[in-house]
Amino acid sequence: MTRPRTIFITQWYPPEPGPAVVPHVIAQAVAHNDWDVDVLTGFPNYPTGRLPEGWKMSWLQRSVRDGVRVWRVPLFASHDASAIKRIANYGSFGLSASAGYAWARLSGKLQRPEVQWVSYSPVTVGIAQLVARAIDGTPTVVWVGDLWPDTVGVSGLEGARGLMRLAGKAMHAWCNLLYAQAEAIVVISPGVREVLISRGVPEHKVHFIPVAPDEQVFQPCSVQQRAQARDHYGTQGQRRVLLYAGAMGEAQELQTLIRAAARAGAEGPEVVLAGSGTQEEELMALAADLGAPVRFLGRVPQEEMTQLLAAADAAYIGLADAPLSGITMPSKTQSIIASHTPILCCAFGDVAAVVLENDLGLVSAPGDVDALAQTLRDFAAASDSELAAWRANAAKAHRERFSASIVGERTSTLLREVADGGKAIDAPTDEVEAVAGIAARDARALAHLHVRAFPGFFLAQLGPKFLSRFYRGYAHDPSAVGITYRKRGRVIGSVVGTTDPNGFYSRLLKRDLFGFGWTAAMAALRNPKAAGRLFQGLFYRGEEAAEIPGAALLASVCLDPEERGGGLGKQMIRDFFGECARRGAGTVVLTTDAENNDAVNTMYQRLGGKLVDSYTTSRGRKMNKYAYELEELGFDVAK
Repeated sequence: MTRPRTIFITQWYPPEPGPAVVPHVIAQAVAHNDWDVDVLTGFPNYPTGRLPEGWKMSWLQRSVRDGVRVWRVPLFASHDASAIKRIANYGSFGLSASAGYAWARLSGKLQRPEVQWVSYSPVTVGIAQLVARAIDGTPTVVWVGDLWPDTVGVSGLEGARGLMRLAGKAMHAWCNLLYAQAEAIVVISPGVREVLISRGVPEHKVHFIPVAPDEQVFQPCSVQQRAQARDHYGTQGQRRVLLYAGAMGEAQELQTLIRAAARAGAEGPEVVLAGSGTQEEELMALAADLGAPVRFLGRVPQEEMTQLLAAADAAYIGLADAPLSGITMPSKTQSIIASHTPILCCAFGDVAAVVLENDLGLVSAPGDVDALAQTLRDFAAASDSELAAWRANAAKAHRERFSASIVGERTSTLLREVADGGKAIDAPTDEVEAVAGIAARDARALAHLHVRAFPGFFLAQLGPKFLSRFYRGYAHDPSAVGITYRKRGRVIGSVVGTTDPNGFYSRLLKRDLFGFGWTAAMAALRNPKAAGRLFQGLFYRGEEAAEIPGAALLASVCLDPEERGGGLGKQMIRDFFGECARRGAGTVVLTTDAENNDAVNTMYQRLGGKLVDSYTTSRGRKMNKYAYELEELGFDVAK
């Protein structure tokens, strides 16, 4: 039987490290799923900007690597801080790859692929994508490793901001053209998916598939191997060891780590930093000035990374609080998980959600030295059983979500669907899907939906950042009750509450006191009149339900205004009642405005609510409180 054929077009491919790893891992995984894979790439020059010893450029140089045919085309080799040279590097590959594809097809060296996989980093690779479509009509799956053109503005390249001012609109237009000329788009984090959809990319085109680690390099180690690694790297003492391995720049939040390590002192872990970058000397000087318990190893070869991770108790992932940080998913995340190493994460957004959702370690807010210092103390004090639990959770997450086999299978399925004409990726139907729980990755979408649904209301006035934290709190508490509603892949509503109101809100505040306090303070600066109510809100404890023993609290019903009027709001409330009954709560309490709110009060009464109280808040707001006895409404309450 003839195997299906695909071509991967990517500027980087091994023996280069860094951005070359992901295309290599995915190409191998797809080949293992019975695909015939060609790779069209450039000559290796990352990260030095020079070809490795023994390499010489030639036209369409062919080789075979791990069962994959690799075709290389010449390019302008450079990787320094000059924006002009970087443009030449990127542009030369785009043009050379386009000519190389055309020549290989016309000369018969390359057979027609059924589908192409294109790495959009950099987006000049899109030139080759368009040429392949023009020659063969090749359907396309694009992989968005970096969000362009946004990544240019935060690259740190000389002249990058000026380039964005001059060519930002043109780059956006180019990206939109390439998205339009693709049948499917793969993103590496849920946040990037939301951004692309907000920019007009059809939802059914955008697929989230996690990055797979290089499992030949990143593997779990036995207890004996970890002991040997500790001996090798000198980390065999009683103190916990926290490892950072990677680039040393502003984006990695390493200054905060060093300051926090110094502040934690003997109560914190030993911090080991491996790698290099633009801030390496500055970081070494800072550690020396502060007397921080930090050790620098310099660059460590990729093949030694498993042993290096085995020498530590946890690995550090940091992202400065920058515009793209919330949707950034460093590829080292999956590599650390593959080695079954706990994670200490100093970041917001998607990477923090992975750590929290899978219980892989500890999370702290970026930029807050005191908070991170306390997290370091908590990590240093963690018991062996806690570390073992985090390792076990990492093993499970890798096995069930991030392994190369899973990513390869999902990518292969998508390639097959696109090659077959998109039969399985047609636009979704209008059917509403109810999903139990609130996923942390949906918090941002729910926050923006809340602002649209309740304009002028108090929580909406606090802004999306505060609301994102509010909804994220329902993703991580055992007493939280939440249901998310989707239509055509888009979040259109949610209902949230808790079976333990007093305990839930106490835990929510303790878990993210700094985050709520900071966003509340920013909201107060924007609207000083709300400061008093903000302060009260920080100490809210769900008192409405607490007065009725065992009662659950329905905190919020949020539905897209465009979806109202069809009975979905009532169904959402009944779904919430059903989930509470399943958890053993016999009563549900909710409150709503008593004045200028007749339609809502009527709906709550028709759903079986008993008006148990009417009261006026300290700020003069008149409220009605309804209680629902679930057994009387026909729900089976678990005993």
